[in-house]
Amino acid sequence: MPPYVYKLHGKARLENGYGRGSLLREALGETDSSGSISSHSERYSDDQGEALKGSPNHNEQSPEVTSKHIANGEGWEKAENEVTVLKQKLEAAVQQNSVLEERASHLDGALKECVRQLRQARDEQEQKINEAVEKKTREWESMKSEMENQLAILRSKAEAVKSEPPVHIDPVLLHKLEFLEKENSALKIELMSQSEELEIRAIERDLSTQAAETASKQHLDSIKKVAKLEAECRRLKAIVYKSSSLTDHKSATASSIYVESLVDSQSDSGEQLNAVDIDTCKMGGSEPNKGDSNCSDSWASALIAELDQFKNEKAFNRNPTASLLSRLI
Repeated sequence: MPPYVYKLHGKARLENGYGRGSLLREALGETDSSGSISSHSERYSDDQGEALKGSPNHNEQSPEVTSKHIANGEGWEKAENEVTVLKQKLEAAVQQNSVLEERASHLDGALKECVRQLRQARDEQEQKINEAVEKKTREWESMKSEMENQLAILRSKAEAVKSEPPVHIDPVLLHKLEFLEKENSALKIELMSQSEELEIRAIERDLSTQAAETASKQHLDSIKKVAKLEAECRRLKAIVYKSSSLTDHKSATASSIYVESLVDSQSDSGEQLNAVDIDTCKMGGSEPNKGDSNCSDSWASALIAELDQFKNEKAFNRNPTASLLSRLI
């Protein structure tokens, strides 16, 4: 099709309601086949001038037709400027995305190292608790056997005294016997309290183990959600590069809402992981090696909070590209 006819055809389509979006898509398609939008615009203006000069009615054309041609040329230049601005913004967004992804990889590695150290500290703490419980159990069993032997001796002595004919009872011996019975009762009560304390320690240890497993599962879920979010972002980036996405405003809006929902779920998962770590720290507060465990938990919570904040910033930085695309459409 000659350039002059193509120009009039584009003008007719503009007047029939196709609009600047359709002409811009045709301009982009024509740019892909020829090399660039600027060269197409220059070639188009030159061909238009030659067609106007070669036309037999060149001197008889009305000023209205000339003004329409000028307006169409200005529209092409404006569309070219808008596409250039969009390309610059897209390149800046891609560069910022690469920086943010590199930072996310570093944070993820630090988080994994923190979780490993936390598990190691918990294993060491659990081992020390088990050793302390076993040591205390042996001590109390030895004390219990000793007290039972003393009680058996005293009972045998008491029975022997009862079987003998009544004799004069030494007040000192009677007082000593009463004292020993009271001491035996006190030791029994203390033994029961220690047994209850050991049971409580065992329950706390089981709860700490369950909390650690829950935190590990939530961490794996968070990693999976981060991977899904990155895949969705790459898909949106591919949509931006396609020219057909300029007419799909609803799809871009739905994709933006989906990314925001994924980011919100990721933030909620991070908050739950922080809550689990705080509960674990509280449950293990009375155990040995308290300072190391609290330090590791606080470090893990800080890294997780920083990772959540980074994911929110990443989602916020990608949403302006979709909104700009919707405004262009």
